[in-house]
Amino acid sequence: MKRFLYILLLLFSVSSLSARRKPETVSQFVAEHIVYYVRASAAQPEVEVRAALPEMTPYAGSLVIPDSVSYREKRYAVVAVGDTAFRNCTSLVSVTLPATLHSVGAYAFAGCTSLQTVKMPPAMRIIQLGAFENCTSLSSLILPEGLRVLNFRTFYHCSSLREVRFPDSLRQIGASCFSACGSLQTLTLPEGLLSIGENAFINCQSLSAVLFPEGLTRIDRMAFMNCPALTAVELPKSLRILGESAFESCIALTSASLDEGLAEMGDYVFRNCYRLQRLTIHPKCRSVMRKNQFWGCPSLQIYIQD
Repeated sequence: MKRFLYILLLLFSVSSLSARRKPETVSQFVAEHIVYYVRASAAQPEVEVRAALPEMTPYAGSLVIPDSVSYREKRYAVVAVGDTAFRNCTSLVSVTLPATLHSVGAYAFAGCTSLQTVKMPPAMRIIQLGAFENCTSLSSLILPEGLRVLNFRTFYHCSSLREVRFPDSLRQIGASCFSACGSLQTLTLPEGLLSIGENAFINCQSLSAVLFPEGLTRIDRMAFMNCPALTAVELPKSLRILGESAFESCIALTSASLDEGLAEMGDYVFRNCYRLQRLTIHPKCRSVMRKNQFWGCPSLQIYIQD
């Protein structure tokens, strides 16, 4: 009996020692002044970057986020920037995102008014809504190949943004995505683009030229409204829907063309384009045209394609 109790006690001691040695579950840690959150559901050890803790100095200067980070003898791949992670870090000047990164969360860099450059990795597939809105010092962008959707207000009011290089993989530009980007001058939209959302480029005061790709099927309401430097619009044969007020108050616009694919054209599309003189249309477009689409265009003449 004594021997049995001794063995039982020994087993209990070993069990207790094993329990004490079990590694502590980590949910969040700080390394090199960056806060990381552990993604518990991931098959491999992964983390996302989170906002600086209240007791920390806010993120500032030139920040290089590593591909991976070690903590307590375990290595984690850095795969995401979390929602609002850098929001209103007004002293942040540049960011290099890691090659392992695949997503940037909602409003992640919103209000970073000193941010001038962002280097995005080829692996990145998702940029959530408002991610870079009000980054008023951001001057140019190279978006990664593989990106398919730009969400709501992604680059809203990036007032210094002059140039954007789009990937061929892009299918959709979301609502208000580049609204109030007052320094944006020319756009070459990618071949794979299918739709341009509501207000996508409204109030882009310096936008003077847009090259629309064949394959584009939809331009939503007010997409290019009040772009006063835009001089000509040549829409592709593939375009089926042209939304209400799409080019309203583009006061420098002198010529435009509508092709055979157009099946729906909203009200006031060219309203107050008072310099618009020449509109060339395919005969099939006549069925979708109404007078109110051209109010405030006193010099307009319409030419039918042969």
